[in-house]
Amino acid sequence: MGNGKEQPSTLTPCSSNPPSTEFNEDRPNPQETEDCSSRTCQNVEINGDDMIEEPKKGMEFNSLEDLLSYYKSYGKKCGFGVMTKRTERGEDQTARYVTLACARGGKARNRTFNVANPRLTGKTECKAKINALRSDGQLRLTTVHNIYNHGLSPKKSRFFRCNREVSDAVKRVLDTNDMADVRMNKSFGSLVVGVGGFKNLPFLEGLL
Repeated sequence: MGNGKEQPSTLTPCSSNPPSTEFNEDRPNPQETEDCSSRTCQNVEINGDDMIEEPKKGMEFNSLEDLLSYYKSYGKKCGFGVMTKRTERGEDQTARYVTLACARGGKARNRTFNVANPRLTGKTECKAKINALRSDGQLRLTTVHNIYNHGLSPKKSRFFRCNREVSDAVKRVLDTNDMADVRMNKSFGSLVVGVGGFKNLPFLEGLL
């Protein structure tokens, strides 16, 4: 996952501050918003030992994929969703400028025309984001805002829209089970057992 060239000696925890503005993404489902009591992110680790650096100005990445993988991993461990807000590409289609942001940025809006039962998006006008500009073949972070105006929920982050995914391997298992007339709830149960429990599965049964 492209580590930055700068290697800070300490890791700064994720933090929360009063509201700000910008951004867009759909309302998170209940798993994304409940139990968001933590507003700080301590000990940002992967697999219990590898630390993820907090984004800092000057960090460099080989590609947009590396940058996105890094920021999504950081957001997942801290407890916030990530979205791609803006991407500018050159003539060769290589990303020249990109903005990645907290998925809860932007103003809340109504998702239904039912005035009697409005359903607002889960926006909080969070301003957390990173900007990266291509320089000498590398995407370099030029702007970093690590301020969040909402609770952070690491325990629920695997359910965030940006982290919900069904891998090719899982799809093959489901296809095989389907041909064998195995019901979906049975297939889902076998997947849960295969990864060692619900906590290790990055999607819900309803996504299948």
